[in-house]
Amino acid sequence: MADAPSDTRALVDTIRDAIASKVRDHRIEESEGGLAAISFVHPIHDATVLIVAEPGTEKSPVPTVTTLLVVADWSDVKDDPEAVVRFFGLNARLMTCAVALAPLNAD
Repeated sequence: MADAPSDTRALVDTIRDAIASKVRDHRIEESEGGLAAISFVHPIHDATVLIVAEPGTEKSPVPTVTTLLVVADWSDVKDDPEAVVRFFGLNARLMTCAVALAPLNAD
């Protein structure tokens, strides 16, 4: 199996390069266990995006990528039905944005 930390960092670097034209302020972190991550604020939706690459295993040597979007703190919106609808709609629009493969769209 290839060097897992290098594989995950290379993957995160590829994602960084793909979003570079739209996202200038990002943060990359690595752990001793081989995890690598990039985080940034979505330039249109003001949501925090966290993309984590986890090293492969002997059974599955390909790194796993997880994308997390943080659009709001649930405790801030749970008692406001309009806010809940707004944030669920925002989540649906965010899922149409290709984070790593194409420029972020302007929806």
